[in-house]
Amino acid sequence: MSQTFAQVRSLMAAKVSALSGFNLVKMPPMFFGRVANTLAHKGFTVDIRSSQDSGERQRRVGPMLQSIVVISFAYRLRPKDMYPTDYDAALDAEEDIIRACLTSYNADLS
Repeated sequence: MSQTFAQVRSLMAAKVSALSGFNLVKMPPMFFGRVANTLAHKGFTVDIRSSQDSGERQRRVGPMLQSIVVISFAYRLRPKDMYPTDYDAALDAEEDIIRACLTSYNADLS
């Protein structure tokens, strides 16, 4: 079953949005983090950077692409007296995003 890039980006954004507190930022991914004071705590973007043919010749369904998907998110760290706690929480948030994005998409694709 083939999917468009917009569908893949939308599915990934839905997976991350389902996590507590995360919301999709309303700006193009290439500007995320470049403009001061526009990043909200737990704001994120989904970017599909490149795609290439996987080169499998035995596939009967059609061409298969491998795409690089980058999810960038902002996590506010409080002053240094809270450093270890907030930094560990940011690392846990990163792991939560990875787990959410690697779950099955079978129900989403039907």
